[in-house]
Amino acid sequence: MEFKSRPKQALGGGDKFLKLKDGESVVGVFRGEIYEFHTKWINNKSIPASPDDPEAKTRFRANIIVPVNGKPVAKIFEFSYPVFEQMAMINKIKGDITKVKTHIARMGEGTSTKYMLMVADEPVNLKAIQGIELHILNKNQAPEIPSAEPPPGWSDFPPPQEDHDGDFDTMPEIPF
Repeated sequence: MEFKSRPKQALGGGDKFLKLKDGESVVGVFRGEIYEFHTKWINNKSIPASPDDPEAKTRFRANIIVPVNGKPVAKIFEFSYPVFEQMAMINKIKGDITKVKTHIARMGEGTSTKYMLMVADEPVNLKAIQGIELHILNKNQAPEIPSAEPPPGWSDFPPPQEDHDGDFDTMPEIPF
């Protein structure tokens, strides 16, 4: 067996998440719905947990459109309950948070990280970001398939099975 050299490829989903370092900030527009889940830390690793687990912490994910190399791109912003409360306050005071630009700043590192959110006084061009595909926030969720009417004759396909005794020349044509 021969293994030819291949260019390195990024492993699954690393650049889908919004990543800020201490002192960094970004301005973006939240889109879609917020996904809530529960997790706990074991051996310095986050693992899924049940909501009734006493060690579980509530976490959230939301899509946010941010500029990357001058183009609007959807990123996943994962956050804790205090950030959720800030988002809820912005939503209450300014109206729909998906229609305003939000400034997110990170302060601190590790377990002492805090995020500060505030409304950015910049206009939002909702038409420019409307068609940007959002990420699935629950990795176990299948992508939604748009519903459509079945094509005419779909209920008649496949045609009823007929016995042809293995003679493929006498079988009816496939309808496509």
